[in-house]
Amino acid sequence: MISILLTLSMLASSSGRYELLPDTTSPDKHYAVAWGIKGRKSVDFDALWKDDVKVKPEEWIGNVENYIVDLRSKSVVLNLKGCADFRGRNHGSTNAFWSADSHRVVVSMNGKWQPEAIVLATLGGSDQKIVNISDTFFGTIRSRIMADFDRRKENREKTIAVAFSQSEHPTASFGPNSVTLPFYAYQPKIGDGWQCSGTITIPDRLKSARAKVKISSRLHWYRETTYKGFLDPNLQIEMTLKEQPEVKDGIATQQTLYSGSYFYIKDHQPITLKGITKDDDGTMLLNESVNGKPTGKFDGKLDGHGGLSGKWISPDGKRTRGFLLKEVSHR
Repeated sequence: MISILLTLSMLASSSGRYELLPDTTSPDKHYAVAWGIKGRKSVDFDALWKDDVKVKPEEWIGNVENYIVDLRSKSVVLNLKGCADFRGRNHGSTNAFWSADSHRVVVSMNGKWQPEAIVLATLGGSDQKIVNISDTFFGTIRSRIMADFDRRKENREKTIAVAFSQSEHPTASFGPNSVTLPFYAYQPKIGDGWQCSGTITIPDRLKSARAKVKISSRLHWYRETTYKGFLDPNLQIEMTLKEQPEVKDGIATQQTLYSGSYFYIKDHQPITLKGITKDDDGTMLLNESVNGKPTGKFDGKLDGHGGLSGKWISPDGKRTRGFLLKEVSHR
């Protein structure tokens, strides 16, 4: 509560060299992360957002700076070079991961899909410094992901976004000479993509040691595909399947899980599908049901060229029908 009141009181003044960024105060209430404008010792921050402001946003946004500030002396301690968050930035926010003793902090300037800059700052004493760890964070994690990448899939290293843990309040763990951060890697806006999570341990002195990545949830790929074709020569159907790996104890197995539905073109009544691969040659078994009651199954195989074919089998196994489907879209 004290931290919240302190932050609000600083924001309320809205003038001076800097304005605090929310939820960035250190555990001992000594430091916080703030923003200001390069070369300006006094700024009316509220005035920057008024409709009749004389200085337009495009004239100052390019000169935004972020700082570590001392809340007791109200002075700037460190310039967080590379970070330029400010009030009202589109898709923007700042995370400050503080050590328990408030002497070290990881500051992340967040963007829409992933951080735009990450710095590690050490405060107090002769060792006071700031290190930009963005390249280490992104580069090491992406390299590890690509090393585990299923080579049957298209190489999409450049499309992999890496953000902090999806938990509401991600935390960092500080060791004597390193910091460990949680991460979540994924491919935004790509249905046929990958996702995984883990931690990265980054040494304070990057020149003398390498960062290490630990994957806690293996690479999970996912894909949603729509097929059209025929069940028997005369029954036209449309089927949509979502594919993702079977996961046990956080590790993806070699099995692929399927979920989705299909319907007959003549009535568009969805029938639920759930299944799993039978072998690594593309064969699968899809169980169908209506309101939880089994109504049959598809025993089929992907041909590797967008085709899915096999036979439909009734619940009692007495009736079978051939089916032949072709992929029409995926996302």
